[in-house]
Amino acid sequence: MGSLVNMNEVWAELLTQAPGLVIALLILIGLYRLLSKFGTIFVETQQEQAKSMASQATSMTGLTSSIGDFIRRDNTGHKETMILLKVVRGEIRELREASNDKE
Repeated sequence: MGSLVNMNEVWAELLTQAPGLVIALLILIGLYRLLSKFGTIFVETQQEQAKSMASQATSMTGLTSSIGDFIRRDNTGHKETMILLKVVRGEIRELREASNDKE
């Protein structure tokens, strides 16, 4: 009969603890659902941000090459302008020398 009393005490203890366990279980289930829902949203947002950053990196690469092309083209034009200025300066010098010779 001693074991029967222990069993009754165990059942009594379980019955007194049951409402708290049920509430704790409901809280855990609610937290799991919230975290599952918002965790999924968070992961999706992070994936979209990663895609945007990859797109931005691609754009920056294109921009870098465009700027490089512009600078090279501009340098070529600058060199051509400098050569033309030297030619014009030489012709002006020749004209001055020719006008000085006539005097």
